[in-house]
Amino acid sequence: MRVPLRGLRMSAKNRKTMQTSRNRTGATQAIARVFGCWLCIAGLVYPSHVRAQNEDVRGELDDANEMYRTALDTSDAGQRVERFRRAMLGYQEVIDRMGRSATASLYVNLGNAAVQADEIGRAVLAFNRALYREPGNDQAFVNLEQTRRLLPEWCRWNASRHPLQALFFWNNSLTRLQVDVGASLLFLVGALFLAMRVRTGIRAWAPIAWIPFALWGSLIASGFARTDMRPHAVILPTEVVARSADSHAADARFDSPLVGGTEVLTKQVRGEWVQVSVAGKSAWVPRSALAWVVER
Repeated sequence: MRVPLRGLRMSAKNRKTMQTSRNRTGATQAIARVFGCWLCIAGLVYPSHVRAQNEDVRGELDDANEMYRTALDTSDAGQRVERFRRAMLGYQEVIDRMGRSATASLYVNLGNAAVQADEIGRAVLAFNRALYREPGNDQAFVNLEQTRRLLPEWCRWNASRHPLQALFFWNNSLTRLQVDVGASLLFLVGALFLAMRVRTGIRAWAPIAWIPFALWGSLIASGFARTDMRPHAVILPTEVVARSADSHAADARFDSPLVGGTEVLTKQVRGEWVQVSVAGKSAWVPRSALAWVVER
């Protein structure tokens, strides 16, 4: 029996289509396997690394906690401050050893000890670093606001004054890393939708792709705005004279010196001097008097 030629052509076309479909499916499965393996490795290696570091500093952390509790039970004012200072140094040593894996709660402990040790600058810095790691940490936020009340009102940071605070509201609850990861995922989703538009020829995919791209743009913009919504650095010494220029011979910029704990925005670094913004005014302070919230 003669088989129609059209039937042979259709069968060949079907075989080609099926082969292409199997290739796409195989490629998709391969990508899924690689991504799954990456997640497994990241989930196993990183936590184990953090656990190893935590075990390594457990002794120092226990000593710092014990010193803090001892300071709370001390009635003599001088000894009380000295013991809180030793607890503060203990927490700082633990944080230095843990590096990037140091948690927000550790910085809160450091800030609490620093306040009791009359180290207001170190306390404000610690609470800011806690909020940088965990923006939604209520304890760090409350303690920072209470510590700010110890500063003169004219140089006190006003967290609600920035006009972009309400627009990019997620900056108050997401870390910079979470924003960056979210932006990357949204860009990937948008690119996939555009790829579907090109491959299938269906125009409906194009407007759908603009949704994740618009959200991606919002997250990117919030990343730039974040640098002005929070202080860049903190004054650590008890008092620092802010100058009108980058020289010790320049006139004082304000009637009173900046006190430890003053939060500033940094504009530029020129040698051993840093131009900062305090209460909406520019001034120059020695670089050694500043500690950046995001460690450099």
